[in-house]
Amino acid sequence: MRVVITSHGSTGDMVPMVALSRALLDAGHDVVFTAPDLFQDLIEGAGVPFYEVPPKWSTEDGRTAMKALARIKSPMNQLKRIYEFGSGHYQEYFEKLEALTEGADLLVSSYLYPCLQALAERQGAKFAVATFAHNAVPTDDQSPLPLLDFPFLPGALGVAWRRLWWWIADTAVVPTLNGVVGADLRARGYSTKWSFFRRPAPLALVTVSEKLFAPGKGRVDPRFVYTGYWRYQTPVNDAFEAEVDAFCAGERVPVLNFGSVTWDSATDEFTELLEVWPRGKKLIVQSGWAGFAQLPGAERKDILLIGHANHDRLFARASVVIHHGGAGTTASVLHAGVPQIVIPSIADQFFWARQCEKLGVAIIGRQKTWSRDLPQWVATVEAGAGYRASAVSVAETLGQEDGPAKAVRMLEDYVR
Repeated sequence: MRVVITSHGSTGDMVPMVALSRALLDAGHDVVFTAPDLFQDLIEGAGVPFYEVPPKWSTEDGRTAMKALARIKSPMNQLKRIYEFGSGHYQEYFEKLEALTEGADLLVSSYLYPCLQALAERQGAKFAVATFAHNAVPTDDQSPLPLLDFPFLPGALGVAWRRLWWWIADTAVVPTLNGVVGADLRARGYSTKWSFFRRPAPLALVTVSEKLFAPGKGRVDPRFVYTGYWRYQTPVNDAFEAEVDAFCAGERVPVLNFGSVTWDSATDEFTELLEVWPRGKKLIVQSGWAGFAQLPGAERKDILLIGHANHDRLFARASVVIHHGGAGTTASVLHAGVPQIVIPSIADQFFWARQCEKLGVAIIGRQKTWSRDLPQWVATVEAGAGYRASAVSVAETLGQEDGPAKAVRMLEDYVR
């Protein structure tokens, strides 16, 4: 097969697609990954052919965008704002994607742009999407928002209620997003009649654990297929590994990682955390897009600041991982078999926090108080043997799945 992969967003929106691209290449298929140049090193570092599409972003642009999203409380307005980040670039993006998709067998997009189905079909390619969090999957067991779920509605009545709300969600979201991208779609002759939730593509691959999260048979449209996680880990840096080993000295250490998430007061709150963090208690901090750093002249030797890292190797040293609840980071912590403290900020992070709590592997922290309360939360989780036992059990379950391999089989069957 000749496959075009496209994704936009943060690092968490790229890594699963890198894993899929790598699996397709290993299966003998021709693959090219289109993305903004901010992610070129990540993609090419995995040995995946890269093709640049707009917008042209820097890490600082990413930080600014993430801060803007953090100020928006409505999920609908957050999604609209994400689309607005591409305003002024859609015509160039569509033109480049059209040229690249001509003669291809398949276009696979991340869940953000199901409107690309019209482009794929015009170029004679089949279209599929990848959904990184199953809260966006319209099943008979959940509504688009937790507040819309009413457990007291029995059987068929509850199913009808939830299906109605998924229809309403589609009816509301698509016109809102067309308000941003609709003129560009029409300018190229593409339909503005598309579905974000219920029919995003003929095949929608849900990149989470089938064993842990898939609904029962008949509870979801068969176009949605739960494959298992798509995970890719950056190469191991031996010098970095030695530095972390020397810091840990055989001890399991809390790890703080907010990934691509940042917000206006993030650096001030980190400074506050350093003031209340117990002296002598080790902590590893990934600086991330928030740019966490110690104050010059006041550096603490019991706190190690690091940049990019192989999460499998890093989290294996953790007593607990404190993170934002992004889909990719959550997946890595679940696979590591380590307890979690999830401090959600935007979008599906709140959903993942609840999922981890339900699995018995995590507690949920409030972003407003995290810098003051984190030491107590860490003490609670480290003292609770049940969290680690549940985390180990979940990791054992996940170890039985191979999401990229299943996805490749599904795509091969789909294109035939």
